[in-house]
Amino acid sequence: MTSISIHGGQIPIQPSRFVQQLKLNGAPVLRISCCLPRLVSDSRGARRINRYYRQLSDAWRSRWTGVLYTRACAAQKAALAEGASFSPWEATLDYTLTLQTPEVLSLTWQVEEKRSGVQLAQQHGDTWSLLDGSPLPLRGFLPGGRRWKHRLLEEISNQMAARTASGEPFRPDSAAMLRRYFQPEQFFLTPEGVTVWFAPDTLAAPSAGAPRFSFSAAVTKK
Repeated sequence: MTSISIHGGQIPIQPSRFVQQLKLNGAPVLRISCCLPRLVSDSRGARRINRYYRQLSDAWRSRWTGVLYTRACAAQKAALAEGASFSPWEATLDYTLTLQTPEVLSLTWQVEEKRSGVQLAQQHGDTWSLLDGSPLPLRGFLPGGRRWKHRLLEEISNQMAARTASGEPFRPDSAAMLRRYFQPEQFFLTPEGVTVWFAPDTLAAPSAGAPRFSFSAAVTKK
């Protein structure tokens, strides 16, 4: 977990975590770890945000101790039957705080599952109003009115063209696929502005990770 500095007037944040090792017949088969933020405040907004992250933690813990544990046990049994070695599977969730002000909280959280040499990863972003604990949409931080999406995708296309010219391995049809793969919830805020990302294996090969596009505070809606 990483975070930026907290300034005066901001709500303190403490990581809330659990770590567990699940076994079968005394042998480890699955290690799980979850770390999510907890706001140290009794305000309405903090209570709603904390409730969301408690439910999120419970949901992933239920998945990992249920279906994923069952699959890990089956994989261990299959490996033993074949006389092969078995490395315990791993599942983790961690977060990165990208912006905190007295009014807004923005962060990303990442889930990784490592299963017998296969690694699956997901990234999610949350941006909150600390006043009432409501999620804030991307369009609220960008200019353009009803055409905000068109302007945003146009700017991303321009950035992508410049980065392609510099050698970044975007796919030849990536500009034409922007609208198809754009997900407005895939964003976070930083002190410099807005960052939007696309899932791996969309605009570029999986080895390139999740492409990110940043927009300075100068183009961020005030």
